[in-house]
Amino acid sequence: NFGDLNIKSTTQIWKHGMPLAGDYQVGDKVVSCIDHTDPNGNNSIKVGDVGTVVGPCSNASLGDAGQRVLCNFANFGDLNIKSTTQIWKHGMPLAGDYQVGDKVVSCIDHTDPNGNNSIKVGDVGTVVGPCSNASLGDAGQRVLCNFANFGDLNI
Repeated sequence: NFGDLNIKSTTQIWKHGMPLAGDYQVGDKVVSCIDHTDPNGNNSIKVGDVGTVVGPCSNASLGDAGQRVLCNFANFGDLNIKSTTQIWKHGMPLAGDYQVGDKVVSCIDHTDPNGNNSIKVGDVGTVVGPCSNASLGDAGQRVLCNFANFGDLNI
């Protein structure tokens, strides 16, 4: 028991029940949609790693701080991460009932408009999150997948 404690109201406490960026709540379990290693190479997270939302972004100097939440991952520690594209609520299905980390097989041949990257029928990829381009007319029916020979593709 601490008794009285002086704490920062902007980063060390959060009003109970008040949603954070992306409508996350403190304590929500999330799944990483990205691979990320800290600048020193000591800590990393991978697509599919599960973490916990611990509060609002703790670095107000980030240009997109209002879109980030502070999450704790076992292999990384605390990380300010984009709530809209870099995490997904654990257990929440994506389009087609896919989950972050699911392995998928391409049923199409596709080449990017520049002709630099392509996937073929049978190529294996990984679901990394929801569709990242809301302007697509069928974005709600797509998931973002990563293929070794292509990179990320909304499919």
